Amino acid sequence: MQPVDNKKVGIMLKSANQFFRKFISFFLIFQLSFFQLISLTTPQLVYAQAETELTASYDATAHELDLALSQNSESEYRVYYQADQLEAVTGNYVVEESIFLGICSDEDCVEDVVSKLIVKVNADNEVQVQRLELINDVLNLVDSYTSVSLELDDDEQFWLENKTAQGWQENEDGSYTIDNVELDYIYTAPQNDQVSVTFTQLPADSGNLTI
Repeated sequence: MQPVDNKKVGIMLKSANQFFRKFISFFLIFQLSFFQLISLTTPQLVYAQAETELTASYDATAHELDLALSQNSESEYRVYYQADQLEAVTGNYVVEESIFLGICSDEDCVEDVVSKLIVKVNADNEVQVQRLELINDVLNLVDSYTSVSLELDDDEQFWLENKTAQGWQENEDGSYTIDNVELDYIYTAPQNDQVSVTFTQLPADSGNLTI
């Protein structure tokens, strides 16, 4: 058996140690780069907060406007409508609220004749607005948008006070019909806003108007 050359063994161990260190360094750099690349290419999930949506409906039996929010939210509301004069109902609710459209004293309630309403609700630091028409006990959404105030602006007040009828139904021949016309309303043709009809006299059975 030949004697062990300690010098050669030391050199071999030193070379192996250097190789191992380089391998470990390379592996760590590769691992760091790999995970950085993964973090850059992996899509990040962003959860958007759902907006609170306002829904309005009409209970003909109780003569009430029902307001509902899609999620719990402490909200201040204003309901405006034109009766003998401009009426405004204010309050706060969380999810649902029923508003009688009229005046109650003790046990007696008098229903207001309502054709147009504007509902404003301050939810999620944003005022949601709906313009509504009540025709033959059916509540129709005319327009919806956002505003900066719960108060009526000039355009909204004019819309409430001006008796301009909506609720036209389109016929197959391209004409439009509205049911049960009323006195002093401005019936503007949907296909031409320069054409309008206003009735100053009507029979007991007013009937429909087709333009």
